[in-house]
Amino acid sequence: MGNTLSNQSTQTINVETYIKDFKMFEFIENIKTNRFLKTFLVKYSKNCSGTPQKVLVKLYGSSNSDNNKIKSSVHDIRQLKKLFDEIPSIITYKDIIVTERSCMAYRPWIHYNLYDRLSTRPFLAEDEKIWIVYQILRSLNHIHEYLAHGDLKLENILLTSWGFVIISDLSFQIKPTYLSDETVTNEFNYFFDTSGRQSCYIAPERLKRVTSSSIFYTNHHEDEPEQFKLYGTEYTFLANFDLVPSMDIFFTWMYDFSNFH
Repeated sequence: MGNTLSNQSTQTINVETYIKDFKMFEFIENIKTNRFLKTFLVKYSKNCSGTPQKVLVKLYGSSNSDNNKIKSSVHDIRQLKKLFDEIPSIITYKDIIVTERSCMAYRPWIHYNLYDRLSTRPFLAEDEKIWIVYQILRSLNHIHEYLAHGDLKLENILLTSWGFVIISDLSFQIKPTYLSDETVTNEFNYFFDTSGRQSCYIAPERLKRVTSSSIFYTNHHEDEPEQFKLYGTEYTFLANFDLVPSMDIFFTWMYDFSNFH
């Protein structure tokens, strides 16, 4: 009934065993663990030389049945880097590594996200909150020229020490657009509630009795809407083409309502 999720194993993954074969990574600590992704911090040295930098790694422990779907999305994720690499307010995965048993994507580590900052003294003044909203909207304007984010939430809005906003973790390749009304709690917890806080920023129109498109689903969209043709470039995404920018804007409205009312 409804959508069937694949590979929802609750088996604990020891992430150190997954990175021990990659000499450019030196494990530092676990950041977050849930059924969908394992997130951890490592030191990364390109070509095993030079000054190491901290990077955030997201690991998906795959099964044989998932490998073909994951590999088909690797090209798209790498194209995202080319698409947004010159935009400082958007951070993408720098690369993705696929092995027989896992998929690891990594990006530079930024210490604070918006949830952390809203919970830390000194609390933001009203003009600082307005400045953050403006930056979010400007960043989304860049993203929406090509696609929609798909999973905007406080944890995916990163902040530098001088208050600049960086949007991270574009998820349109790997998370469903719509959640089935029959299994909505299970799907939300698995894909979107990675913090475990039960905070929902999913737009209401995404709750439907439909099947969805992601690398974990089999529904295929043959017709690509005009706004995602990327102006005839080489970027041909396997995205959820029914994911639209207005679904991202709902998060901004939720943030505004909770902070200015």
